[in-house]
Amino acid sequence: MVKRLSQKAGDTFKAFTLIEVLITLSLISLIFLMAFGSFIQIMNSSADAIKRSENLYEELKLFWELNRAFAGAKEVFLKDSKEIYLITSGGSRFKGLVFRAFLAREDGIYEYEFPYPPRNIRMHIPEEELVLLSPLREVNFFAYLQGQEVENYEGLPEAIIVRVNLREYFFKLK
Repeated sequence: MVKRLSQKAGDTFKAFTLIEVLITLSLISLIFLMAFGSFIQIMNSSADAIKRSENLYEELKLFWELNRAFAGAKEVFLKDSKEIYLITSGGSRFKGLVFRAFLAREDGIYEYEFPYPPRNIRMHIPEEELVLLSPLREVNFFAYLQGQEVENYEGLPEAIIVRVNLREYFFKLK
């Protein structure tokens, strides 16, 4: 029996060396690192796509509100390319002829709607009654008259040009 134990102890067992184990672990970790890098890259591009989609949705929502308001415009007052006041039949909350205003502020586009048109289109609007329409920040309004863009205007121009970020929307009024 002693002889058997010594024979087993003297036999060589096949196993991996420490270097082989370290090389294998380093190769596996490199593969996981590349996979993790690809995963992070995919997640970042997905987040960018979501952000672009949300911005496009906000632009589309603003476009349709402006299209509704401008389609029935009877009178327009444009101030410093940042504020536009309208007497229009294209209200979103009230039927009939309404007073609507769209004001570009630092934190977005605000809207105001009143069911009765005022005597003076230059009516003062209380800040607490403004409703955030869209968080878009880079918005400018221009009146289009005989091929020229005008920042301040009162009356009914040929068209209204709205610049949102790098896009330009042209709304024909007449």
